[in-house]
Amino acid sequence: MAGSRPKHQEGVLVEQRHLGMNFLAVWVMITTSIQWIMLDMYLPALPVLKEEFSASEELLNVSLNSGIIATAFGMLISGSIADRYGRKPVLLLGLTVSGGSMLICSFSDGITALTIMRGIGGLGSGFIGTVLTAIIRDSFEGRRFQNIMTILQSVAAVAPVAAPTLGSMIINYSSWRFIFVFLGAATFVTEIPFLFFTETWPSERRTGASMKATLGESGKLLKNRSFTVFLILMCCVSISMWAYIAVSSYVFINDFGLSNVKYGIFYGTGAVISVLAPTIYLFMFRRINRGRITAFTIILNVAASILLFTAAGASPLLFLLSVLPLIISEGMIRPLGMVALLEDRGDVAGSASALMHFTLNFIGIVGTTLATLNWPSMTFGLAVIASVSSAAAAVLLIYMYRKGMMKAQLWPSQKEVQGR
Repeated sequence: MAGSRPKHQEGVLVEQRHLGMNFLAVWVMITTSIQWIMLDMYLPALPVLKEEFSASEELLNVSLNSGIIATAFGMLISGSIADRYGRKPVLLLGLTVSGGSMLICSFSDGITALTIMRGIGGLGSGFIGTVLTAIIRDSFEGRRFQNIMTILQSVAAVAPVAAPTLGSMIINYSSWRFIFVFLGAATFVTEIPFLFFTETWPSERRTGASMKATLGESGKLLKNRSFTVFLILMCCVSISMWAYIAVSSYVFINDFGLSNVKYGIFYGTGAVISVLAPTIYLFMFRRINRGRITAFTIILNVAASILLFTAAGASPLLFLLSVLPLIISEGMIRPLGMVALLEDRGDVAGSASALMHFTLNFIGIVGTTLATLNWPSMTFGLAVIASVSSAAAAVLLIYMYRKGMMKAQLWPSQKEVQGR
């Protein structure tokens, strides 16, 4: 029965009769990675599309942002919908819309059609991202929940960084259209096991209120000062990584003259190193509280801003080394914040997950837009964004400490949790 707690599995709240709990966790991570790489896998194709569609960089940026905007909007509304109608139907709808839209993108004959279909696909991706997070919150608790959420959010941080490398490989051997064929096919494959998914949000827990009332849950969450301030802090730490994603192909290919293959190698190196982020987070979490880990992510951003101002323009290698702290800090702050902010909000997991994902995606739009303004150089623009956002994050952290929001008992380490 959905909603019953099996006594033979520690840390499990809802049993999966057909899929099994380990398979569920792994498949959620695979599905999440596919949806996140969908946001920017076609970045290496931007120079090609610029010539093929005779499109400006501004229009190409709109096509990129259409997917991010729609994903953010889908994340905002889908949490409340999933709280009202259950996780399974909303998830299947999102997967179908997302997969179908990507396949249609492969037939686009202009930048307008591509932008529209990426927007529709992004809406489906937003549904998927929010519901998958809510499913993990419904299904697990305690240390098992913390570990799975850490890995899941690390996937969300690493996948957009790794995506352009995969896109470069596809373009090198075929056409940019096959990027969307791959994404559509992969999405439909990930949908198959969820047909046998056991609902984790039973009818007795679903809200019967109107959509306006369920969306009001987001407003209630925003009134929680510690929730809102830390969510804004997360955005400040994350925005520079989004800016880097937006300009990476232009800097590596146009400014430094790298081929698509070499661009993929440099970008892929950053993706490989980004895998270290969750390991660093878990290592630190076992020893110090989350407040100090948050301070460390801000220090990484400060270091990146200094490097970007001083050395990044000299060579592609120095540019990569300059942005690595941004990538690692994003990979640390996302799981830290998601776990911390969701742990005590299981009763509104859908709405909380939706609000957090929406906000982080919205800041992605801000980051990609700011990065492509008319800066003296894109590297200089990225340096400015990193320095200003680091300063803002530091101010917010100091504010939280002074207001008692970051006390050890509220933001404990794993060692402190186990000692209670």
